This record gives sequence, C-alpha cells and structure tokens, in this order.
Amino acid sequence: METSKFEERLQRIMDAAGAKSDSDLARALGIQPPSVAAARKREQVPSGWVEQVAERFGVSADWLLFGESRGATGGRPIRQAKATPATWTWSTFRWWRPSFQQAQALS
Repeated sequence: METSKFEERLQRIMDAAGAKSDSDLARALGIQPPSVAAARKREQVPSGWVEQVAERFGVSADWLLFGESRGATGGRPIRQAKATPATWTWSTFRWWRPSFQQAQALS
C-alpha cells in the first residue's frame, strides 16, 4: 500500500518533534491527543502545526510540507541555531550595507 502525502507530511512533523506516537506529538504541540486523531481523520495537517514545529525545532517548513528544502541542503531539513542580538556580527548585516556607488546614487 502506498503511503499518502498526508502520512508522509505527518511523519516528517513527528520526526522533527521527536514524537513516536500521536500522544507524543500532542504533547510537543501543546494540544490534546484527539486533535491529532481529528487531523488524521481529515487527512489534513493544520498549518499552525507546521509553523510551530518549524520554529520550535529549527527545521525548514518546506521540508515539513514537501520533503525538500530549497537551498543547498540537498533536501535535508534545515536545523540552525536561532540568531539573537548577542550573536549578531557585522557579517550578519553585510548584505544590507550599500556599496559606495549605491550610496552615491541614493543621495
């Protein structure tokens, strides 16, 4: 039997959250287990779950939804530390600084 897109998507969410059961997933999301059962019945993952898991566990929403990540990761989930003001460096903002010629054009 072929696995549905829904089952694949739910499995990626469970993997990212470290959940081995629907109850584990419910705990990770801070919801009641019947909510997971209802999503299974509808065969639809609420978008809020994707957003919450992506943010909380540092994985790509593209990976959770489609099994791929846009960028140089080769389809693997993107896990990265969250940047905080204490960890920002000048290179964090390097893309923002206009070149001399661009600054002259803006003047």
